[in-house]
Amino acid sequence: MSDKKYRYNNGELTIVWQPSLCSHSGKCVKTLPQVYNPDAKPWITTGGCNNR
Repeated sequence: MSDKKYRYNNGELTIVWQPSLCSHSGKCVKTLPQVYNPDAKPWITTGGCNNR
């Protein structure tokens, strides 16, 4: 499998996506649609992340 890593950063938060480790991406899309949108480019956006 590929060791590729994709980083999405908004200056405060970085989301790292590793396709070789991601086996349940559908769960992310369903539970966090403001972050994960497979129809958009880029499909991961940090704009929808809230500090909790």
